[in-house]
Amino acid sequence: MNTHEFIFSDQLKYRIGRHLVFWILFSLHFIIQNLMIGGPGEAKTFRTFLESASHFLYFLPIYLLSTYFFIEVLLPRFLFKQRYTAFAFSFLVLFALGFIAIYYAGIFYLHNATGKPYSQIDFKANKYHAIVDGLFLPFMLFGIAAGIKFSKKWFHQQRENERMAKQKLATELQLLKTSIHPRFLFHSLHTVEKHINNSSTQSPALILQLSDLLSYILYENDKNWVELEKELEIIRGYINLEEKGFGDKLLLKTEFPGNTHNTFIVPCILLSFVESSFEYFLETRQEEPLLTLTIRINENLLHYQMVFSRSNAEEVPPNEKFTNMQKQLKNQYQDLHQLSISYDDKNILIDLKLPLYSGDLLNLKKNTIINEVPEAV
Repeated sequence: MNTHEFIFSDQLKYRIGRHLVFWILFSLHFIIQNLMIGGPGEAKTFRTFLESASHFLYFLPIYLLSTYFFIEVLLPRFLFKQRYTAFAFSFLVLFALGFIAIYYAGIFYLHNATGKPYSQIDFKANKYHAIVDGLFLPFMLFGIAAGIKFSKKWFHQQRENERMAKQKLATELQLLKTSIHPRFLFHSLHTVEKHINNSSTQSPALILQLSDLLSYILYENDKNWVELEKELEIIRGYINLEEKGFGDKLLLKTEFPGNTHNTFIVPCILLSFVESSFEYFLETRQEEPLLTLTIRINENLLHYQMVFSRSNAEEVPPNEKFTNMQKQLKNQYQDLHQLSISYDDKNILIDLKLPLYSGDLLNLKKNTIINEVPEAV
């Protein structure tokens, strides 16, 4: 057990422990405060610790009932729901009833402690219990209890907000990774159909590539990390399907890295970026499209470049998915990635740099969640 767990855990044993500690501390405060009583100019009354503790027992049930009614009923039903008028009225009623109960508990204590008849115990004799035990202490007790309740509520709300933000980010990333543009699916299926109708020998390979691509998106993206070689293999299949769909209308040059052994990457994120880059490329509406895709590895860094020709000087803003992809890269890799889109008279250049991770490092990071990025190797 640690301090954080003891303070904020909702397990029954910790809740009971917290309440016991609170009431023990309050009891000690009350007992020590009442070891000596008597105001200025009055005779001082001294008690032993045991006498002060027995004195406290007369008032403890009232403090318990009023405090728990305050934090379990008034706060959640009225104050937390912003019903301020009802809360103020209920609080005043509770405070008044508590004061009356403490006042008569003080009379009962004085009767038992001194043997005086009830009729002889007036307000002057019971003034200390009325003012200190009936006004000051309940006000202090309610204030501390409310402070603890508000602090825990704020803390849990912050934790819930953080949890929801992480869940939203993870959901957005999953949707982004699993989303393939309808244009690509339509053209891929059309390409496969055309090759089948023409009895092309490439038909089985195209069907297999499309099947592998969809299977990878459905089943691999739930993992935290995949081998870079696997991601690149799927990207090769994706590019081949795109190339077959365009036929001779697209001049495509590609360059992929050689040795990627024991190198890992977040699944589908590079594939999604390639697909988004293609969509951005197609939106430029090139008359004679020329596209060069290069992926290189330099030590612990993956360098992705896509260069394609532009037929006019007008800059085409990235599409929505490409914009979302940039945001997800920022969330996924924080400040560890570099992304730029530049223009010149003839070309548009998309440049991306991502950190890569070794299997040895990831073995030390088994509890790494999808939006946590370890230091690159």
